[in-house]
Order: sequence, then C-alpha cells, then structure tokens
Amino acid sequence: MKFTKLILLVVTISCFINCNNKVTTSSDTHPNFKIGKKGFEKSLQKEFDFDKLSIGTYITKKNGVSEEKGLSLTFQKSDLHRVTDSIIIANCDDIKTHVKKYLLNIDNYEYVIIKFEEEIEGDISKSTSIKVKKQL
Repeated sequence: MKFTKLILLVVTISCFINCNNKVTTSSDTHPNFKIGKKGFEKSLQKEFDFDKLSIGTYITKKNGVSEEKGLSLTFQKSDLHRVTDSIIIANCDDIKTHVKKYLLNIDNYEYVIIKFEEEIEGDISKSTSIKVKKQL
C-alpha cells in the first residue's frame, strides 16, 4: 500500500511539473498606425480606388523558429480585371510608401503583402486576386 501511494505521489508531481508551461503573447503583432486604422484607410482612399480594406498580420514559422513577420493588406476592388500590371506595381510601391510613413513599430515587420481581390457574386461566385509581396 505504501508503495502504491509513493508511485501515485511521484506520478502526480511529475504531471504538475510537465504541465507547467507558460504561454507568452505579444501585442506587437497588432498593427498600429500613427493616424489610426481609419485614418490610414482614408489616406489610401484619397489616392487609390478600392471598396474595402482589411488589415492583418502574419508570421511564418519553420520548425518552430520564426522566419518572418509581416503586414497583410487586402483591398476589395470591383473592376480588378481592367487594371494593368504596371498600374498594380505602381500602386504597390505607393502603398508601401504609405505603410513606411504611417506604421508604428515598423521594425517589427519585415514584409508587406498587398492583395487585391475582386469577387463577383451570383448563382456562382467567382473571385480573382493579385498578390504582391514587398520588403519593408
């Protein structure tokens, strides 16, 4: 009986030791802008024609090691099929300039992914997207 209690005590203690992991989070992954998210969206709308902007972040990991952290901007645009590649590249360069100008803690981000999407809804929904990755 003493042997069983001793084994139960050792198992319980080892369980508590193994389950004592700390999870740490950081608020650095939330993008903040000098003029706020709405102000950033309004400053972009002055120069570019888009319907909606979604702002997010991403972190890619390989084998548990952080590879890169970046900002993700997704623009909803209604007539994407009419826009040429040269205009997309020029717009991406201007958007990158805006990001560098207004993003706080820019040192925390290595890349910005700029994605233009068009979705046509009906009986069958179709979507088209263009994705550009720029280094900050």
